[in-house]
This record gives sequence, C-alpha cells and structure tokens, in this order.
Amino acid sequence: MLYYIKKLIGTKVLKATSEFNQTLVYAYCGKTSGSVTLTYVNPSSTSVPLVLTGLGSLQREEYILTAQSLSSKVTMLNGRSLFINSDGTLPPMNGIAASGQLVLPPHSYGFLSFPNGGPVCK
Repeated sequence: MLYYIKKLIGTKVLKATSEFNQTLVYAYCGKTSGSVTLTYVNPSSTSVPLVLTGLGSLQREEYILTAQSLSSKVTMLNGRSLFINSDGTLPPMNGIAASGQLVLPPHSYGFLSFPNGGPVCK
C-alpha cells in the first residue's frame, strides 16, 4: 500500500474537515500538477456521506479498503478481495473511476484521487 500512497500523495498538505467526529479526512496535493488526493478513515459502524465542497462534481479515482468484519483476515479493495500472488508479490491495486456523491462504508479507509482538483495544487 505504501507504493500507492507514494504514487498518489504529494508533499503539500491542504485543510480538510469533516462534520462527523468519528471520521478523519486529510487532503494533499497529488503527485501530478493540479491533482488532489484525500485520505480518510471511517472507523464507525455506519456509512457516512462525504460532502466534497469544491471537489464533489469532479471525476475521481477511488481506492476504498474494507473487510467483512473488524476481525476478518481478508481485505477488499473496491469490493474485491485482495490476496498475495503465489510468487509473493502484491496483486494489482487499481482504483475505480467515480463522480458525484460519495458514501464512506462502515469500518473503511481509503484514498480518493482527483486528477483535476483545481488551481490550489498547480
């Protein structure tokens, strides 16, 4: 996962807030000019709608990690189970294209990459 964090997140930190006390949201300029990447953690047992002021209508790539339960040994990326390949390498961890409203699943964390996030990251 560290590879994907380095691939998506730049060094400039932006201000991000959440209305829900239990949900943590962080924003960064992305690696490519003009891109913005959000990271989030939703440790609650309920889904949380995320209002993306200024970003909500933009195309994004989602990397949402979940599990069937908190004690599950299988992690899922965008609903698909992740397993180490037989040669010990990591499986492909591709995001999915999305836009519009976003609801964070319970007990999840992830990355939301906006390739055209705006002038603040140019």
